[in-house]
Amino acid sequence: MKKLLQILAMLIFAAALFYRAAGGTSAIENRWMKVEEAAADLEEKKEKRGSFAEAEANADDRSDFYDYPLVGAANDYSYEDNWLMLPQEITKDVDTFYVYPTIVTDTRALAPAIVDIDNPIMRIGAYDTYVKNATAFEESTNVFAPFYRQSNMAAAATFRGQELEDFHRQEQRTDIYAALDYYFEHYNEGRPFILASHSQGSILLKIAVEEYFRLHPEYYDRMIAAYLVGFSVTKEDLENYPHMKFAEGPDDTGVVISWNTEGPGNKTADNIVVEEGGISINPISWTREETYVPASENPGSRVDDMAGALEDEAASLRYDIRQLRYTTTTIADLVQKVIGNSFTESHPGIADAQVDKERGVVICTTQAIPFMKMSNKDMPNVFGPESYHGSDYALYYYSVVENVRTRIESWKKTH
Repeated sequence: MKKLLQILAMLIFAAALFYRAAGGTSAIENRWMKVEEAAADLEEKKEKRGSFAEAEANADDRSDFYDYPLVGAANDYSYEDNWLMLPQEITKDVDTFYVYPTIVTDTRALAPAIVDIDNPIMRIGAYDTYVKNATAFEESTNVFAPFYRQSNMAAAATFRGQELEDFHRQEQRTDIYAALDYYFEHYNEGRPFILASHSQGSILLKIAVEEYFRLHPEYYDRMIAAYLVGFSVTKEDLENYPHMKFAEGPDDTGVVISWNTEGPGNKTADNIVVEEGGISINPISWTREETYVPASENPGSRVDDMAGALEDEAASLRYDIRQLRYTTTTIADLVQKVIGNSFTESHPGIADAQVDKERGVVICTTQAIPFMKMSNKDMPNVFGPESYHGSDYALYYYSVVENVRTRIESWKKTH
């Protein structure tokens, strides 16, 4: 415990220096100090609390029983405007809880490290990524997706590995836990469910699987699978949290699933979402073997025929959204205005896949899709020169659709 606190203190000191250099306030530094003080008391709390069920029944503050204290007050998820997506009606007997990736990269000196839940750029971008990623789960499930306070990429990009994960144990995590609480208490009604996410969303849901669901086994028992795409799940994660099981095949259930897509040119590159000891599954064969799977076996990709359209319209769009109340319907209308029906239908054969166990990623060698490589003009060195991070779902979209169906059918046979 003493060693853990020493490491935490070092992280806090580094974070304080970063925020000060970026024009951060003493309030942010004080928040980290509160985390340090609370962590120092963690071991004593664990000894006193007894079982989680007993402790929760006698507690006013649920955050007291997590491994790390919750930071800040959660947003109110009884307010429907704090949900990116709520089903109009329940038509399936399985749900998906989806958490979107990083949207905002604000490199200004005084830009917030954590973006507020009503940030209009984040809200519009969240809907765009929902269309690209989460719709893969709509055929078989009712999809629920909360808005949440999220990390500004410019702040998060200074961290790697465990430091990056710890950076997300702030208000971002507080909101996701609150959204999960509200979902299970008011929306789920006992249905089995899938967790799905990408990038920053996968950092947060990985933390939730490690911690939130370990303390809520009554929920975890109904989890069909967790698609934690676009951020590494590592061998160390599985050792530290034995209840987490990584998928071995296409139809196992109660498992976590993850992959990061790169080209061969990223072999030695620094990629913020690829951690040492990472594990990836092949999103075509749904095995962890290094057997090459050609693009001809890929059920299909989903490709944006208007790549760059959102960026081209950004200036006028930003003006428009300042005039509007940010409801889900309004966001949908705005995104439709910009990208229209820009997604084509299935494109079989556009992406191959091969697991690289040494690096812990999926290698895609398809040369027909160079425009799908990750590009960030403000921060060009975050993902490496040949990352397909932004297309982790799109390259294997219809394979995901089929696999969701397969795992649900498998779960129903045994439950």
